[in-house]
Amino acid sequence: MTIAVIYGSTRQGRFCDTVVNWALTELWAECGIRITLIDPLELKETAGDAKLDVEALEKKIAEA
Repeated sequence: MTIAVIYGSTRQGRFCDTVVNWALTELWAECGIRITLIDPLELKETAGDAKLDVEALEKKIAEA
């Protein structure tokens, strides 16, 4: 099984980093679970402007 963990913000000082770290700790304790991280901030940076890289987002979601 693959679970997508999606960061909920692109703002500076976002709290979702804390939540994702906790969720990953819990998920990694389970056997047989693969994790796909989806961080809109990362996708936004790779697009090179204020928009998200939609194709990359779709690919990551499809992986899960």
